[in-house]
Amino acid sequence: MNLKGHSSALLILASLAFGALLAVFSNGRLIQNVENQVFDAFMRRTANPAAWPSHTVFVLIDENALKVAGEKFGWRWPWPRTAHAALVAYLKKAGAQTVLFDILFPNESEDTLHDDRFAAHLQAAGNVCLATKFQNQSPLGPISVLSKAAGRRIGWTNTEKDPDGVIRRYPLKNFRGDSALPPLAFVAPQTKEKIQTPSAGWTLLRWQAGMNSLIQREQAVSAALPLLEGLKIVDSLSKTKDADELDPGQIKTLLDRWPDVPEAVRFRGKTVWIGCSAQATFDAVATPLEPHTPGVLVHATARINAHDGQFLRPAPLPIRWLLILAACLSVTLGCLRFAKIRWQILLLVILLAGVSGLSFFLFCRNIWLPPLTAIAGGILSFTGVVTHRYFTEGKQKRWIKQLFSDFVSPQVLEEMLRHPDGIPLLGERRIGTVLFCDLQGFTTFSEKAPPKQFFDAINTYLADASKILLAHGAYIDKFMGDAVMAVFNIPQSQSDHATKACLAALDLQEMIRGLNVRLGQQYQVTLGLRVGVNTGEMISGPVGFARKLNYTVLGDPVNLGSRLEGANKAYHTRIMIGPDTHAQACGAIETRPLDLLQVKGKIQPVQVHELMAPKGKLSPEQSLLRDAYLEGLARYRQQQWPAASENFKRALSIDPQDGPSRVYLDRCAHYAANPPPPGWDGSFALDHK
Repeated sequence: MNLKGHSSALLILASLAFGALLAVFSNGRLIQNVENQVFDAFMRRTANPAAWPSHTVFVLIDENALKVAGEKFGWRWPWPRTAHAALVAYLKKAGAQTVLFDILFPNESEDTLHDDRFAAHLQAAGNVCLATKFQNQSPLGPISVLSKAAGRRIGWTNTEKDPDGVIRRYPLKNFRGDSALPPLAFVAPQTKEKIQTPSAGWTLLRWQAGMNSLIQREQAVSAALPLLEGLKIVDSLSKTKDADELDPGQIKTLLDRWPDVPEAVRFRGKTVWIGCSAQATFDAVATPLEPHTPGVLVHATARINAHDGQFLRPAPLPIRWLLILAACLSVTLGCLRFAKIRWQILLLVILLAGVSGLSFFLFCRNIWLPPLTAIAGGILSFTGVVTHRYFTEGKQKRWIKQLFSDFVSPQVLEEMLRHPDGIPLLGERRIGTVLFCDLQGFTTFSEKAPPKQFFDAINTYLADASKILLAHGAYIDKFMGDAVMAVFNIPQSQSDHATKACLAALDLQEMIRGLNVRLGQQYQVTLGLRVGVNTGEMISGPVGFARKLNYTVLGDPVNLGSRLEGANKAYHTRIMIGPDTHAQACGAIETRPLDLLQVKGKIQPVQVHELMAPKGKLSPEQSLLRDAYLEGLARYRQQQWPAASENFKRALSIDPQDGPSRVYLDRCAHYAANPPPPGWDGSFALDHK
């Protein structure tokens, strides 16, 4: 496993470990408080007061009801039980299906007649449910006479608040341990209404509306009207001769004979909740939709959820943990896949949007899958990977930029920074092509030109040469006075590196011809440019020390490339290429074989070629010259000295300045007088660089 692979594996393991740790602590108070805010935001987004079921309405004892009762009857809160009997009488006559009091009656009245009157109306109605509340395992109300009148139509009203004081869930476990006593929301009197109680210990509520939005809809909330009309019914019993106002049977008879009450349609066949919203009643609670709302809305919402099957179910813990791990792992793998920070950020945004979208999608289908812990895991994983890359791969990229920014083209540098692991920074063997070029006549020029003009000219040459090399994808290894060393396929991979090097060498010759025009006009100097190109397996890596590093290549192919540049002097050529370069680039270039050459320091000779032009670009004169030269070279190797000489003379007649033909013509004369030894292979050994 390479360094990057090892680092990536550690990052993946770290992200999984971090995700597991985050999953373990996902039930902590701090995380839950934040997840609850997301829950509330989803609830506000999906709440729909218009969807509030028409079968559920409220009678609220609000500030106005307290004011009316005080002005008309002199009542203060808590009202006498006769007032509640009036509500029961009115709602029974109006045809309410079920009436549920979210009001506790824990103490007897000073005048027990009020308690007895209320109890009689409860028995007569038969559809009224009362509330109790457990405190220290003991119930608070209703008092005995009311409890007997209600029978089993009693439910407890204890609620569970989250740490931030908001009610989001509804408890199903009995606080006293009496399984026969249900929560008030699920009390079902002997009516057509069927309530299915969930079996879990608690359930999340689906909030459709807050009380303020229901009040604005009017038909869902009523205030003092039932009280005022109901008192007429109650008072008529006490004023009727020979009537027993505490007899449930007589109450039923009276209700049957009583004329229809106003606004009866508002309550007929419906579930009616009686609760308090006035400040003096101290029954305000916080919900996801409103910071202050009557507590009766909690129980009504729970009953509607049970009726419509809309309770929210928390996603199983393993699913929540899996989402956290998946978020951490996905972000880590994505950041490792993409090098550029903008793609990493885009991936993070897509993943976070995906997690949020999944959570909201499930929320709309009554499943609560908290997204924020997974989102936090993704963000922290992203931060970890980016930080790690800054101190590791970022450092590596800064080093690459420092080493190569001045010696490769911007496009190549960008590719190197995008894929830093493709660069053998610590040393590697790789096949590459090396190019050496050196000026001919440089010493004479330096003696004639003033220093400023000399450096202007030499820097112009180096700048123009560098542009050509960089344009062909070369890495400029170093400048050595007027000499330049460049490498292809190292450090950046290039499939056609030998061809690129040859074409770059040809462009360099075109460049020097243009430069000579300017130098000739100014200094009466003409420069030549010798180029050596060779391909082979090299060792690449940084050489030097911490404050002065140079990324370079070493090995026999490099040395041979340098020797070929110098060997041009012996043949009066401009570009000489090695055998492997010719083999790889021959389909794109025009060449002619020069010699089976044994350069200084080498034992085995190699076939070298002169690079003449790009493929198909030879002039007619060059083609004739090459043909004559090749015929002469073939006869030369067959030791046919006179015939070979004639061919080389014919080549020189085409181009009197052709160096290789001149060299071979001289050799033919030499070997004609001094024949080579038996077994001669046609090779030639250079004894100088």
